[in-house]
Amino acid sequence: MILVLFWTRAAIDDVASSTAEALVGVSLITYPNHPNLGMSEDIIPEPVLSVLMYPDDDAVAAAVGGMAGFFLSVGKVEFLTVLDVTATVLTSANAPRRGEVFDPHGIVSATVSSGRPQIWTTRLTYEEFLAEDPPVWQVRLEETTPLSFLSPAFTNGTSIIRYSTTPVDADGDGFMDGVMLIGDIVNGKTSIVEENLRTHGRGYEAIYMHDTDGSWVLATSVLRYRDADAVQVDVDLGDTGLLNEALASDGVVSRFGTLGGQSYVFAAAALSYSVELTASNDQLEVDRETIVVVVYGLPTTDGDEMKDDSLGYSVANVIVQFFTSIIGVWIAFQPVRRVLRAMRSHGFIGGDKNRHSFWALFWDPVLEE
Repeated sequence: MILVLFWTRAAIDDVASSTAEALVGVSLITYPNHPNLGMSEDIIPEPVLSVLMYPDDDAVAAAVGGMAGFFLSVGKVEFLTVLDVTATVLTSANAPRRGEVFDPHGIVSATVSSGRPQIWTTRLTYEEFLAEDPPVWQVRLEETTPLSFLSPAFTNGTSIIRYSTTPVDADGDGFMDGVMLIGDIVNGKTSIVEENLRTHGRGYEAIYMHDTDGSWVLATSVLRYRDADAVQVDVDLGDTGLLNEALASDGVVSRFGTLGGQSYVFAAAALSYSVELTASNDQLEVDRETIVVVVYGLPTTDGDEMKDDSLGYSVANVIVQFFTSIIGVWIAFQPVRRVLRAMRSHGFIGGDKNRHSFWALFWDPVLEE
């Protein structure tokens, strides 16, 4: 019975861990969905085409830069930059950077050489943030969700940025004229994890960044312990061991822990990105970086209740079976007692009348019916 008890509890823990690992897998799928503002290779805003067709016209570049701010406000992203095939900035929605070379982690060059869109998640230093001077968006799904203050504008620190590129053929001659780059800062945007939490129903969802000094920076998090509970934001997991384990692992890792006095099973997985050098099927990875770990925490209330139920049932079952076994043995031995009494009455056994003898147990008046 004791083995059954421990097996039951271990089985419930295994189910909880597997569930959390599956749910963090869903988050891994949804996280790379970079906002493209409704743009693709086939749908490029006319102003972007104009600046690529007239790259030397400063007036056109300035006008396009002003209009690009509209697209930032629509998608709540921070960077929108148009570059030529040498990764030189033609216009930007934010600070005037015309003429600068801007090729973060070679993503623009990779787009030009491969002819395909690229995505990349990397670090954005506070100095780079100030140089771009982007707008600060407080992005959340519902007004009832508290605002997050993890944006680099408030923390003055390094943050996560998701870059995505689109190759542009402005004049339709079949040759690439430039690249449109969009940058989406993750820090402080609860919508990224809030959407996953809405899918999962409840729990804890967070995105962490591994900084260059080895420390972990919370980019965004949302916590809802029960379905009816209010949402909390910017809640730090506080378990760097789980994050380090996920960073070193090629898969999903999980462990049990507590957060805010409640029990959870936490699952974590790292995200890696690489860019392509060629457009052939033999894609050469010219760069690879893993700085993001996604965490999902599954409340174990249901599992704890199942464990308590199984514990109570198992203990009660042990007690009942113990007494049942005693009574069963006693009942089963009654025929043997009757045989021994008969043997005594015929003189085969029981010559010793000592009440402390073994045989006395079977004819002692106290025990006899």
